This record gives sequence, structure tokens and C-alpha cells, in this order.
Amino acid sequence: MKKKPNVLLIHADQLRFDALGCTGNPARPTPYLDALAAEGTLVTRHMSTNTVCMPSRASLFTGLQPSSHGVWSNGVALNRKEYAEVGVPEFLELQALSFHHELPTIADQFLAHGYRTASVGKLHLTPEYSPDHYQHPEALAFSSKLKAWKGPYYGFEHVVMTKGHGEIPRGHYAIDMEAKEPNLVAAVESNPKDPKPIPELDDLFPSVLSPENHPSQWLANQCCDLVDEFSDSESPFFLYLGIPDPHHPFIPLAEDLEALADAPIS
Repeated sequence: MKKKPNVLLIHADQLRFDALGCTGNPARPTPYLDALAAEGTLVTRHMSTNTVCMPSRASLFTGLQPSSHGVWSNGVALNRKEYAEVGVPEFLELQALSFHHELPTIADQFLAHGYRTASVGKLHLTPEYSPDHYQHPEALAFSSKLKAWKGPYYGFEHVVMTKGHGEIPRGHYAIDMEAKEPNLVAAVESNPKDPKPIPELDDLFPSVLSPENHPSQWLANQCCDLVDEFSDSESPFFLYLGIPDPHHPFIPLAEDLEALADAPIS
């Protein structure tokens, strides 16, 4: 029997349509994505279901509009009984009466059809700032209390999670960096944030991190490791890579920022 195809979903946060070389960026800073677009299908009229992070992501993972999946704003978890507050009968009764039942995610569907499932990076399906008794893994990741937790989570068997944006490490990235580079947090906190290529823009500055320690590169390495691991399995895999960049603050590597110093800005 022919093996089912493996699926890798790469998702960047706040990547504007014309940021890619293949969609009009004159600096052409995305050669690998341009190559993928040239060999596949480039969708030019995709519209997000919502301008806010969590509703949009819930739509991506369920295939539904916010009015159907119930995540109407940031801070509203995609419904799962394990993330309801334990010990509050009124809350549980309200949840049982909710119009928004537990909905299968794309990861749930792949898992049900014999796929191995994993997520690397940002998901944002539960709030980042919720009390510990809700047991929202993303809130724990944001406070660097994640420790050994790696799923399951909304259909993903294996989860490597990062939270926040910019250089400050959080989640599994923080745990790994604390072991490899104990002075990394101090270096990030003392970043002079200069030179600013656009003086009026305070949240665009070169990162002090080395290429291998930059969060985007770290996530790419984690993803490649999982692809290698899963490729040895007889089961197909669904792997989601959620890259927090280029969400502000913008922290490109110093060498990348220098290479694009003369690029036109629009």
C-alpha cells in the first residue's frame, strides 16, 4: 500500500503579502519561499477570517469562521474541557450549554487518520495570561514554567512551544537556551538596540543573538530534527511550524539587516 503523503505547514506571524520576493518585494529576501511558490500554487486572494491573532488561528485550525468556532477575541480559548476552570460548577454548566462544542482541529483529523502529529513554535490556541488553575499550557510557556510538558495539545501528540516575540526567550526555547547559553538573557536585556535603520521606529533593531541562537533559526532546527525523526517511521506525519516572526518587535540578525540596508521601504 502506498504511504500517505507527509504534510508540513509553515505559518509566519504578521507576514505581509508583498513581503515575499515572489509577491513583489524588490529586495527579494525570501529565495526559498519563492522557490516553493514557483513549484507549487501561489494563492493571491486569500483573506484572513479575523484581524486578531487567536480568532484567526482558530479558523486556520478548524476551518470555521469565528462565529462558528467561538473564539471571538484574544484571550478566549478554543473550546476544550481540559482547559475549563476546575471546581467551578457554574462555569462548567455554562460550558456544557455553550453553542461552541469541542471542535476537531486539523491535527485531530490527521491523528485520526493514522498520522503522527507535532507542532513547533507558536500556536496561541489558549490565552497567554491566565491563572495557573486554568492549566493553559501557553500561559505556562509564557512564564517559562513549561518544564517537561510537550503535549498532547489540540490533536498534536508532540509540542515544542515558544511564546512572546522578540529576543527574550520563553517556553521550550528558553529551557534550551538556559542550558546552552546561560548569559543569553543578560545579553538580550542589555542590547543597545542600535543602529536603528528607521530612527522613528523603536521596535526595529539588530538582534545581539548569534544565527544559531536566534529564535527563528532555533525553531527551524527543531522542525528539521522532527522531519528526520518522523521520516524513519512507517507512519506519515503532519508537522506544523509556527514562526513568531516577523511580528514586532522586529529583530533580524545584524548581518541580515546590514544586507538589506539599501533596500527600498514601502
